[in-house]
Amino acid sequence: MPRGIVRFGIGGDFANTSNQFFQGAEEPYRAPFATSVLGTAYYPGLDSNQAQIASLSGMPGYALSVGGATMHAQASVGTLGLAATVGLTSKLSVFGVVPIVRQQVQVDYRFDSTGANTGFNPADPVFGSAAGADSVNLFLAEYKAALDTLDLRLQTGFYSGNPSDSALAVATLVTGTAYWAGLNSLFVVPGAAADFVPLAGSAAGQAMAAVVTGTQANLAALGVPSFTQPLPLPADALTPSEYNSYLSSPGGPIVAAPIVSATSFLLGDIEVGASYTLIDRWNRAGHPGGLRVVAQGLVRLPTGYQPLSNNFVSRPTGGGQTDLQISMVADIGGGKVGARFSGSYNDQLSLTSERRVTLPSQPIPWANRLATVTTDPGNEFSLSALPYFQMAPGFAIVGLVRYWSRGADAVAYASADDAIPGVSAGELATGTQRSAMVVGGGLSYAPSGVGTRVGTRVPVDAFWIYEAVVSASGGVIPKAGTMRMGLRWPFRFWGAPAE
Repeated sequence: MPRGIVRFGIGGDFANTSNQFFQGAEEPYRAPFATSVLGTAYYPGLDSNQAQIASLSGMPGYALSVGGATMHAQASVGTLGLAATVGLTSKLSVFGVVPIVRQQVQVDYRFDSTGANTGFNPADPVFGSAAGADSVNLFLAEYKAALDTLDLRLQTGFYSGNPSDSALAVATLVTGTAYWAGLNSLFVVPGAAADFVPLAGSAAGQAMAAVVTGTQANLAALGVPSFTQPLPLPADALTPSEYNSYLSSPGGPIVAAPIVSATSFLLGDIEVGASYTLIDRWNRAGHPGGLRVVAQGLVRLPTGYQPLSNNFVSRPTGGGQTDLQISMVADIGGGKVGARFSGSYNDQLSLTSERRVTLPSQPIPWANRLATVTTDPGNEFSLSALPYFQMAPGFAIVGLVRYWSRGADAVAYASADDAIPGVSAGELATGTQRSAMVVGGGLSYAPSGVGTRVGTRVPVDAFWIYEAVVSASGGVIPKAGTMRMGLRWPFRFWGAPAE
């Protein structure tokens, strides 16, 4: 940028994606939200719930399923960049960019009860009902009263004259008491009661009901017929509205923001930096093209929006941390043909924030996974080449090839007090190492010349480029198609143009 020139710019990026790359393979955008089994692999917090049912049903390989879920998602992101560059000397200039980001994330997340083998615990204080709680309490009370009666009869020698009845009574009391304790824990014990219990018609539900009816039959044979209540299991799986309630209810384990389409218009990460021209042999008199090499450094400030930890739909409009980026740009050409080569290295500084610790395969983490963690983001590296062919003075067809890579994040709990027992903060670093290849092309208009006196405008330059991610490796990379365009108006505010 020549000394005394102030160049104002306005640019726009418009990106759309409905697919993404993961481990090099293409899949639908937000694919981890979709699953045929909403069980412990999706919600690891249900591990204890599943273990309770497996024990009570006598099915060691039991796999809990609430149902399934489908996800159709698409993201559209538009960024308006307002920029200014000031030429301080013939070699040194400073610049700033203020991005304003409009994003629209369209999601259609649907619950499917097909394959469900559980329903809500009827006695759950949040998701159950008064009638359900009454039926559970009556069942447990009758069960306990019958066992107490049997215990009293054994203590008073009621069956002493009949060895077979006495043996049956002892066995029924022992097994019945243990099973009652298990059911009491499953249904009502605070801190242990499960969110879900088997459906009455499921294999686990029928196995549990068979244990109860067997106990009732033994009690009746022993002259204790007062326990007749059936095992209070739900007949139906969750409905979509009940599942949504499970996701977002303040009293539930997840407390998620609604998983619905969202649109926002927010500030992105502001950039400030400086450029220094190392070599300038470009467009000398009688010699179009030539060589120009520019070094650049910038600071990217964490001014962008970061979604709350329970918002699983919205995208951030910035990285969340301060970045220190250096780059080198070289223009090489002669006549009508040339290219711009550039490389950059971005050091992303660490930050401390509250996040829900989870794996990428578990996109809806429970609220008890919220912790304060320190994240050292992986640094970024990119190389790009933009060959051009000049069709007329200042007007050229441009191509684009860019390689981008990011190292793995390092994540740790901020302190020992923040650690979640049995959960590694490193789960958040899973899949953060990734790379992508981008290709594209477009048009560029960049006339030469500067104004002849203070206040005189110099010609506007403009560009339009379309680029697309064509391949990727490692973690999730949106398969985005992006249209970039911009206009820049230089003005001479002081000094005289070079002769």
